[in-house]
Amino acid sequence: MPDHLVTSDQMNLLRVGERVITDVKNLLINGSGNQTHSNVTGLNHLATALSYNYGNAFGPFRPRRIIAIAQQTGGGNCDQTGAISYAYCRDLLDNLHESAWAYVPGHTFALIGLTGTNTDEWIAVDPWVEHAVPTLYKHHFSHGNNLQFYSKKTGTGKNAYTSTKVLNQIQTIIQATLPAQIFLNSTVIYNQYSHGTPWKNGISYKYIEQIVLD
Repeated sequence: MPDHLVTSDQMNLLRVGERVITDVKNLLINGSGNQTHSNVTGLNHLATALSYNYGNAFGPFRPRRIIAIAQQTGGGNCDQTGAISYAYCRDLLDNLHESAWAYVPGHTFALIGLTGTNTDEWIAVDPWVEHAVPTLYKHHFSHGNNLQFYSKKTGTGKNAYTSTKVLNQIQTIIQATLPAQIFLNSTVIYNQYSHGTPWKNGISYKYIEQIVLD
């Protein structure tokens, strides 16, 4: 594992990424429908299907609504983990930093970084990976593909996640319709992946904060 120097700002963002990855994995207790390691309880396919269906109903590009749905279903693929990470990160950052809901062909994740800097030096936050850790984007397996954004906004500075304004409405509707949705989606099967680490070309790095002497 080679060492790689990072700035103090990047090191702080790596810590934010660690916190968010933990929170997202704790939220999605049933795992991802398309990750082999998630198929422990057998609920990962169903829970993920429910997240997609309710997401389409309440707005597939509304991250805070996706979180409210995941709180009920406990499952989701990278589409959900990327959206959730983006929203969590944004509320933990100040307005000097940005949180991005990012995607490349076939994969979705979050990026966080200092406004006005190269996204290669931003931090990729990708809880979908089995052994997820935050990485510099240039070290992430998706780097080099066609990076695009669903959303990219400055931090709110709240230092704590703020839920959607329609949380109660979403909870009420899901609780009322869940039995029928479970019946309709009980046989859904996703293609399976075994993506163990976030590292590009399998090369992991140990990040060390660069000491700047006055």
